[in-house]
Amino acid sequence: MDLSAVIAAAHAWADADPDHSTRERSKHSRVGGRREDRSVDRFAGGLEFGTAGLRGNHRGGTKPMNRAVVLRTTWGLAHYIEETFGADGRKRGVVIGFDGRHMSREFAEDTACALAAAGIHAHLFVDVVPTPLLAFAVTRLKTAAGVMVRRATTAGVQRLQGVLSNGAQIVPPTDVGIAQAISGAPRAKDVPRLPLEEAKTKGSSSWSAKSSSMRTSPK
Repeated sequence: MDLSAVIAAAHAWADADPDHSTRERSKHSRVGGRREDRSVDRFAGGLEFGTAGLRGNHRGGTKPMNRAVVLRTTWGLAHYIEETFGADGRKRGVVIGFDGRHMSREFAEDTACALAAAGIHAHLFVDVVPTPLLAFAVTRLKTAAGVMVRRATTAGVQRLQGVLSNGAQIVPPTDVGIAQAISGAPRAKDVPRLPLEEAKTKGSSSWSAKSSSMRTSPK
């Protein structure tokens, strides 16, 4: 990927980025030397979705973790649920949890708002939760899937992890199906999403008061 292609990709991505901070850094980033190498790495392809979901450092670009990548991924997940489960999947919805790391809540809220705009019921925790509790919530509520936003074991790396309806980590061929759906996603700014308060008042999303509400035994 030559320098002119990197610059073009950076500007195209920035024009579609809904996050002001990463958008401006991408538009005005200088190139040359090590910075050029990092720029090439950030825009050489996309962040791949697999059995571990997505993982990457938080910065602008098509390969790191950022709001633009999360929105396009959520669009793909919504379409996969629609194609796989139909109206039943929309009604069962998706549980969304997050940890206390930087941007985890924002990524989780973006996920909920994009799912709500797609007509998929989103059960969003309002406080931080561990991954096992997210998996338990999926099985307790009998949702079509779950999404956990958390810090990966590698320092500075953030992870968006998918969970199947049985509470287990995503496995083939589900990961391939979701990845294919993501490849058809529009630009991030064109991904429909409801404003947070509108999603709450319209009832498209279920906003649990406390994670402790999920700690009771399954019925």
